[in-house]
Amino acid sequence: MSKSRDKESKTLELINKIFKEILKNNLNYCGSVTVNFYMGGITNVEKKETVKTD
Repeated sequence: MSKSRDKESKTLELINKIFKEILKNNLNYCGSVTVNFYMGGITNVEKKETVKTD
């Protein structure tokens, strides 16, 4: 596997992990997951959240 493909795979795993973590831990999650990317690949992944309490 090429270096960039390996990096892409690790980034996609990170994104997947973030979403699984959100859904598993809090069904009232209200926030955003931002993925910054360009034609050559993904540059940054970050999560911002607020938790709704009723």
